[in-house]
Amino acid sequence: MNQTPELSGNNLQRDDAGGKSRDVQVSAEIEGVTEEKSLTITVEPRKYSRSEREALMRDVKAYIDACLQGDNSDLQHVNRPLFFPSDFPGENVTIEWQPEDYNLIRQDGSLGELSAYQLPIKTKVTAVIIYDQEKEFYSKEICLTAPEKSDEEVLDEQIREAVQAADQGSSEKLTLHLPDSVGGRVVEWKYQKQSQAGTILFIAFLFLAGCIWYQDNNLKKRLEERNEQLLYAYPGFVHRMILMLGAGMTVRRSWNRLLDDNERLDSGHLKEDWLYREMKYTRIQMESGVPEIQAYLEFGQRMELQQYKKFSQLLIQYIKRGSKGMQALMQQEAAEAENAETRSGKTVGRNSRNEAIDADDVIVDHCVVDCYGAGIFVDVKRGVCGMKDLCRRFFYEETAVGVVEMILILVVLIGLVIIFKQQLTSIVNSIFKKITSQSNSI
Repeated sequence: MNQTPELSGNNLQRDDAGGKSRDVQVSAEIEGVTEEKSLTITVEPRKYSRSEREALMRDVKAYIDACLQGDNSDLQHVNRPLFFPSDFPGENVTIEWQPEDYNLIRQDGSLGELSAYQLPIKTKVTAVIIYDQEKEFYSKEICLTAPEKSDEEVLDEQIREAVQAADQGSSEKLTLHLPDSVGGRVVEWKYQKQSQAGTILFIAFLFLAGCIWYQDNNLKKRLEERNEQLLYAYPGFVHRMILMLGAGMTVRRSWNRLLDDNERLDSGHLKEDWLYREMKYTRIQMESGVPEIQAYLEFGQRMELQQYKKFSQLLIQYIKRGSKGMQALMQQEAAEAENAETRSGKTVGRNSRNEAIDADDVIVDHCVVDCYGAGIFVDVKRGVCGMKDLCRRFFYEETAVGVVEMILILVVLIGLVIIFKQQLTSIVNSIFKKITSQSNSI
């Protein structure tokens, strides 16, 4: 076959039969015409002679016969997809397919849903062979049969048939004598207790759901208690800060003075309210090198209450601008806090924090996680390890709740695996046997 048509005199070289058509640029010099005429000529490949065409069709049909059965043993035992070739290699021949019944055999050669039919059933498929715009039809008769059964499926069917026959033969007796052999193999029958796995799994699910609900509900309750405590302590906190700032103290000195007074008042007591816990953490930050302004900003963000966020901004402005003009703003904030407290029906006093809930019963905020995230509770003042306090804090921390839930789930799952080890092993082995048998049949 020529790759490039050649012009020899007035003759253009064609591709051999089975080749492709080509566009050739030529020019013509015509007598009496000064300019050459350029044009494109499509050169078609050589056509087969009658005998060559007949031989080609025989080759195409033989190719179809060799491919059509696919993975089936022959066309009279078809239970797997057929192979429909779309062309004949090396020739400009295309093949289209027309099944007799598209419900039985689809356009791509796959089989339809045969469960609704009584097998075996005969049908036809027709190959439309197209060459040089001419068509030739080639039909093949096939027989659809039921899928071949694996050895395990055959054995299961034999067992069911043997038990059914034994039942029919002893229907008038008080006992059903199960067959001693199936398919020439001796059978030993054992009573299999009904598995309680489903019930236990359901109970385990309810238990886990209850644990999650309890932890979530407990978390919400303790968050509400924390916020209530912080709101209750806010007016006293603002008044004391304003008094010390008005006496000429810096913000940081006033902050430390409040903490020192609180620690003296708490001498001999184990409880510590949320406000001073957060203030203590802020002081630890500043002693660790965090800029004072940033420490107060993070303090307001950790509190997650609008009042504390606003007052932290006032403290930052006080540091940046000084006392000029800030005293009035702080006095206004103190008045608003007192009015809000009065409207809520509560009395503001210095000892209001003594009404706070026990710190051991309060959920730990994320600031505590920052301070105790390494697993060691460091008290800068006392310098002792409070592992007992850490454990309590762990179970009230939101992230820790998630860890506890995961641990409970893992414990239950491991317990179920241990209890139902035999049943699970049997199920897994059965699945792998089925996969192996199906892969072997393919």
